[in-house]
Amino acid sequence: MRLDKPLAPNTTAILSFHELTIYATVVWCRDGECGLHFEKPLPKADMQGMLWITQNREKYARICLESRAQDWTSGIGD
Repeated sequence: MRLDKPLAPNTTAILSFHELTIYATVVWCRDGECGLHFEKPLPKADMQGMLWITQNREKYARICLESRAQDWTSGIGD
């Protein structure tokens, strides 16, 4: 995980990624990155989804934009 500001080890963190909200404890933090220990094991499908999003950022952004546009034309959301 990349950060703008360092987090202190042993503090509680909330990772919000796509539709996931996951509680964790900061294990280490250096050079703009940190390691997290999750309260519960993450399901394999969630891990694969996060990996796909990070490896396909442009495609993911386009999918999100198209989805919001479809919702807007259907009167869903803001």
